[in-house]
Amino acid sequence: MKSSLFRPHLVLLVCFFLLASCNSDAPTASPSLTPQNISPQTAAAPTDSLSPTEQPAMNSVDTENVLIEDDLVHLWALRGSIESAGLVNMATGAPEDDGVCGSPDFSTTSEIAGEVILTLSYAPSLIPRELNIWLEENAEDITRVEILNTTSGLGREIFNASTKYSETMLVDHTCKSILNISIDVDFEVDTVFIAFRSLAAAGRVDAVEIVGSADLYSEAPVFWRMPMPAAPVSVVVDRYNQVFIADELNNIYKYDLEGNLLTEMTVLSEGVISDISIDPDNNLVLSDQFLGTYTIIYPDGEKMIGGGDAPSIEVAIQPDNGKLFLLDDLGDLLYLVPYFPGTDETITPLPLDDVAYVGLAFSSENRLFTIRPNDGFLAEIDPISGLEINSIPLKKAEYIDARPVEFTIDNSGNFYVLFETNEGNTAIAVLDPDGFLTRRLGTLTEPVNGEWPEGSYYHPKSIAISADGRFALIVDGDDGTYYLTCLLMRED
Repeated sequence: MKSSLFRPHLVLLVCFFLLASCNSDAPTASPSLTPQNISPQTAAAPTDSLSPTEQPAMNSVDTENVLIEDDLVHLWALRGSIESAGLVNMATGAPEDDGVCGSPDFSTTSEIAGEVILTLSYAPSLIPRELNIWLEENAEDITRVEILNTTSGLGREIFNASTKYSETMLVDHTCKSILNISIDVDFEVDTVFIAFRSLAAAGRVDAVEIVGSADLYSEAPVFWRMPMPAAPVSVVVDRYNQVFIADELNNIYKYDLEGNLLTEMTVLSEGVISDISIDPDNNLVLSDQFLGTYTIIYPDGEKMIGGGDAPSIEVAIQPDNGKLFLLDDLGDLLYLVPYFPGTDETITPLPLDDVAYVGLAFSSENRLFTIRPNDGFLAEIDPISGLEINSIPLKKAEYIDARPVEFTIDNSGNFYVLFETNEGNTAIAVLDPDGFLTRRLGTLTEPVNGEWPEGSYYHPKSIAISADGRFALIVDGDDGTYYLTCLLMRED
């Protein structure tokens, strides 16, 4: 079909965490797509896309790319290309009954002799159960089909000339049939390769659908959600499970884990809060992206102010000794600046290799991490030398064109990476201490009439985990609407 490769995909995965409740709301098949001679592995009929104003009040779905039905996820390709011909935007999105099946602009050409391979990308990755290929003609010109997990390298051929398959014949549709290939694998897949006898044969494919399960998605109920009066900057939870939020007006709000507002105060008369953290004595620590200072706020309200060497964008405290670290941004150079505990005395500033980092946090084992957003890596930094000593590719979270904005680490060493954008539209990726993806949480969305549903996020800013690991706190929002959301990660 003609879904543009370069158009932003803002696919809200409806009810991903409440799959059982989606059955009654699942879109029904268009009458014109009623198949005849249906085999045991029939294809799911596509539905018409809904514009944002036509969405249900609490949820929206872009059926051009994803459909939740019968506890299975139906995905259309986000990207499709034939590298040997320099072609992109091939067989992306769902089929449309628009009088054209495939890509007629080149379907009759024979410029390339021999086998042609169409490469299709999907997000999020699924454990597939079937692959459905919408065709202008029959499947005789398809020589083989392979599936791949690009992270692990696991792959398998699922179709060749000798494979038994079924076809769903379509009535009153420009595409004449759907090739149905059943799949029996236990690994997730994000890429499909389809080999054709000719380029013209490849041009007669309209859309390719993966149907499967997303086992790493799991429900985390919204415990509560509170509106915020101004744009939130950072959120942190102390050892007593008190939640602190800093906003763009230099205010600090303190909540308990029931969502009750305990304290509101303005902590800086000048400067701009860029990040907040908690030190080993349970004091609140602020960094200032304008003045470059840090501020420690003690329980009695007294303050200690230090630093001021350069704009500070992140702050982190080493658990075992209370050393305070600022990530300073000089424009074309980043410095990690450590301070002796309880003093304004700096240890040697450490120049960093990269020119862009987001987030700064210590694990309970005193390992210091940040994120290189440009190439998508969690980077471990030696707090003594400032050298990068380890890196974990966020590609293990299997997101295309992702932009991480923040992360936190729980007491077990698990990483919670918060994304502002990715084509899988997942808000939070949970990685174990070795960097392997263990869970996906929340969806990214856009507002409808200035609002968006609980459990989805619009321009998320910061994330924190409670000391006992039972709650996740996320702040998000833009354009005058902001929220603090508390997720129940697990019961007692």
